[in-house]
Amino acid sequence: MNAGKFTNSFSDMASDQHSLSFSSDISITPMLFDESENKHSNLFFKQGERLLLKGDHSGVKFFDMAADLDPSNAQLLYDQGLALFEFGSEEGKEKNLLLASRRFKKCTSIEPTYFHAWVAWGAALYALGKATGEAHYFHEAKTKLHKATTLVEEQPRDLVTDLLWKYGLVMTEIAILSQEVSDLNGALEAFNKALEIDKRQPSEFWVDLGRVYFKLGQQINDSRLFVKAIECFKQAVTINLSNFQGWHLMAQTLTRLYDFTHDEDHFTQANECYATAAQLSAHDSGLWLGWASMLKESGKRLCDTKRLHSAIEKCHRAYACDSLNLRSIGIWAESLAALGVLQDRLDLLQEAENKICEAIDDRDAGPEIYYAYGMVYYAYGTYFEDIEHYYQAIEKFQEGISIDRTYHRLWYALGITHAQTAELQNDPKILERACKFFSRAIGLSNVSSYYYEYALALSKLGEYHRDKNTIELAIIHFEQALNLQKNAIYLHPEWLYQYAVTLDTLADYTEDENHYARAIEILGHVLVVDPEHPEVHYRLALCCAHYAELTNEIGVFQRATSHFKLAYKKDSENDIIILDWALTLISMAEIADSLFEREQWLKEAEYKIVQAAKLGNVQAYYHLACLYSITQDFSRSIHFLQKAYEFSALPPLDEILNDSWLDNLRETDFFKAFLSEIQTWKPNTA
Repeated sequence: MNAGKFTNSFSDMASDQHSLSFSSDISITPMLFDESENKHSNLFFKQGERLLLKGDHSGVKFFDMAADLDPSNAQLLYDQGLALFEFGSEEGKEKNLLLASRRFKKCTSIEPTYFHAWVAWGAALYALGKATGEAHYFHEAKTKLHKATTLVEEQPRDLVTDLLWKYGLVMTEIAILSQEVSDLNGALEAFNKALEIDKRQPSEFWVDLGRVYFKLGQQINDSRLFVKAIECFKQAVTINLSNFQGWHLMAQTLTRLYDFTHDEDHFTQANECYATAAQLSAHDSGLWLGWASMLKESGKRLCDTKRLHSAIEKCHRAYACDSLNLRSIGIWAESLAALGVLQDRLDLLQEAENKICEAIDDRDAGPEIYYAYGMVYYAYGTYFEDIEHYYQAIEKFQEGISIDRTYHRLWYALGITHAQTAELQNDPKILERACKFFSRAIGLSNVSSYYYEYALALSKLGEYHRDKNTIELAIIHFEQALNLQKNAIYLHPEWLYQYAVTLDTLADYTEDENHYARAIEILGHVLVVDPEHPEVHYRLALCCAHYAELTNEIGVFQRATSHFKLAYKKDSENDIIILDWALTLISMAEIADSLFEREQWLKEAEYKIVQAAKLGNVQAYYHLACLYSITQDFSRSIHFLQKAYEFSALPPLDEILNDSWLDNLRETDFFKAFLSEIQTWKPNTA
């Protein structure tokens, strides 16, 4: 918000004590000095005023002469300060704001209780701060306006509310520079005090108050403050339907709320606000860029090609308004790349690369452009499933971080790129690096998707290393993601699915019934919301089986087999599903109430293990050995142990020696001979 917006013409200030400008309440009251005694002083003032209104800086000399003739006239100094304030509010003439401040300083030294002079002094210092960007002017303005608040006892209500409005604006600027929450709270306090005095405030007041709520919401990641900001912007546009800033800022705030909630209602409302703002000001590049960014992010997350096409169209509009703004090129290129992956079109990826390369070559690029450049290479990596392109993406993200280490999107992008690379290379060390990058991103921005991706990486890492502490840390971050994304069950059932899988893994270490029960409950919710999820029945079957093995509840085992049947129906060639189903049947047989049930379940288990082996699952050989040990068919048991060893499918020796399903076999000479034999066994590689 520039200082010029807050200053009306000198004549307006004289006639309107409650305009919408920052210095709006600074009024010209009748001159206090006697014209008959101070004729020359008055003439010099009038002459100086006329010259300044014509843009002639020599008018300041006449002010000096007037002040020399009547140095103790506070009113004269105040009037001169107002004229200089008006003159200094024009672009390129800001040094006159300093002259205005000096007049107000002299005025208040003569008359310390001069309310209007303190307000005007604060306004001039505020304008200096906006013009120069120097923080000390805002702090000085705060001091002057605070002094004015001690002199409001006999002032009209409208002037008091205007003063508080100005104080709130100054505190907002201080907060922007300091990044201190306490300063934003100070701004809110001033605005709310003004509302306590009079709720009938103009449209611009509500815009300024909404800005404070928005900035505070961004700073402490509290979506409730975005809701309050939206309420303020709605009030602004209700009062004045043509308030472009109100519509634009409401669109931006709804976009930020959409980032938090992923609620399509917020997307629709933001879209409508952007459209209305575009009708009011079609040449504002920032408007088109904000709109394009929202469409791009939503299109990528939902794999919605229509939204990505719309994002590209908005980038065209932004570029037409301001071809020097590289941000439009970045969003444009990233949208093209995402669209290329979704539509399997290499030409769009190449167009995205050409566009971003041209932008990098032409001008100095910031972190946002390197982020977009990296995302183009990330899209190439996804398209080709090629590690080299992922490493090129990493290089670009690192270049961006070298420019700005606080840009959280770059840290997150490094995390997801390393996670993808780790999956392709099956390398836990790369996954560890991904976790570090996710952690840095979270430290900079409290985004639910950051927590989810970090949790997923930790879950995979903990399972790989068989590390309970890492898995517990994954659980904490899954829960944080779900706490931030309250509607995740409807929008991101996959998040709950992975959370349940990790709970199941943790329960294997802790043998805590509650973890299994919680995992089963969550997977039940996922099944309701997303019944077509490809693995939900299989995971429910596994969780139920694990829970039943701990509690020996036959009913839970039967529930597990029901889900195995449904999983098998969807994927009858999946050897892992078939083998796990068979192992569950063996566990059921161990607690069977009758010999008939036991034999029936073991026979069915045998059939399924053989079926898994025929599908190429070499782990099935070891489990056949266990099954035949249970049925005391020792020759077959040893045969399949040897076959498992031949295919390097045996578990570690310690597990073999402690596996309860091999208890019968371990009592035989067959097993002792096998242990001796495997010391010199040469696997058949034919």
